[in-house]
Amino acid sequence: MARQQGYVMKVHGQMVDVLAKRAKACESCGACKLADAGPTKITAVNKVGAAVGDWVEIELNDADMLRAAALAYGVPLLMFLTGLVLGEPLSRLPGLGISPLVASVAAGSVLLVAGYYFVHLYDKSLGPSRLMSAAVAIIDPVDVCPSGEGCPRRDADGTEA
Repeated sequence: MARQQGYVMKVHGQMVDVLAKRAKACESCGACKLADAGPTKITAVNKVGAAVGDWVEIELNDADMLRAAALAYGVPLLMFLTGLVLGEPLSRLPGLGISPLVASVAAGSVLLVAGYYFVHLYDKSLGPSRLMSAAVAIIDPVDVCPSGEGCPRRDADGTEA
């Protein structure tokens, strides 16, 4: 189970936007070198009734993480490869007169875009809380950053200090 701690920036309905430090599992990936390695904004299901300014622990089930990655990367890849394979026979259809390479690239590209669109439609059909992180506990900010440096804190009246 992937767990992270973060600061609730915004509450919208049953969802929260959390500013979270990168997970330890992400440190060895190397993909962060391509993007900003700083904190990331995560939208999560608010299972604990967190408010703006709370520190929360968010988690994503390992099975859901693998399922989401397989959908996001696997479906478009399979669609692209299918297009590459089908492009060559399509180029031999009477009247087309295009090169097999061009037909394969065109069919692969069209099916790649279709794959991403199908993933998008499937994601929308699942609803907002499937395959998403969830805020599962409100935590003390001292546990996250004991020195207090760089950690937003709230005063007793709820305003940020």
